[in-house]
Amino acid sequence: MDTFPSSHDQACHVVVVEDDREIALLVSSFLTQNGISVTRASTDRQLQRVLRMQSTDLILLDIMLPDVDGLTICRRLRSTPETQAIPIIVVSALGSQLDRVKGLDTGADDYLVKPFAPEELLARIRAVMRRHALVERRAEAAQEVLEAEGFRLDLRRRALHDAQGARVALTATELGLLVIFMRHPQMVLSRDQIAMKLHGRNAEPLDRSIDVAISRLRRKIEPDPQSPTLIETVRHGGYVFTQPVRTQPAGS
Repeated sequence: MDTFPSSHDQACHVVVVEDDREIALLVSSFLTQNGISVTRASTDRQLQRVLRMQSTDLILLDIMLPDVDGLTICRRLRSTPETQAIPIIVVSALGSQLDRVKGLDTGADDYLVKPFAPEELLARIRAVMRRHALVERRAEAAQEVLEAEGFRLDLRRRALHDAQGARVALTATELGLLVIFMRHPQMVLSRDQIAMKLHGRNAEPLDRSIDVAISRLRRKIEPDPQSPTLIETVRHGGYVFTQPVRTQPAGS
């Protein structure tokens, strides 16, 4: 495990989880040259140690690792309160649409196929960090509590509780999606509209990230995710949050 400091002020710390030493060195060197602080880890065990010791802004996670595969690691990170909000870019030599959807379905924010140009990696990292920061800023600025169907979403605290009062863990993307739906209840939103509200951009052709993220959100809030009643799919339209939403000031 190696840390690569930069001469620039560090605004971003990336953990590169890659067991191919040559690739890890090339990626780490390039990111460092572009002002990003990098820590390398070649195994899940090393990654866990880094996360315990250092604040992490993003994880670049290879799927094929010697001890635990990257998708399993991604699922664990997303189910752990301390790491569930850390942006994750999964890296893999498997490049089919099915492989990409499978990677995103574990909770990854993006999926990058090997081999890739270093400039593309840097652009992806910056894009994910911008989207993550946008969701965080919106949540921090909000003061409302949104309630629907027994769920209570406190935007100031970025906390969702179910009808029994239990905390429902959400990633930054899932939180952003739920806020969009609950602020536009009973209104059909297209994928492009959702992508623009969530990321500030239009959905790219064949971009399944919105669908996959909504699928993950459904598994957390729907009584039956296979037959959703809160977030329904509208044929040739998009999605709709079906329930009325009550808004009240935070702290009430």
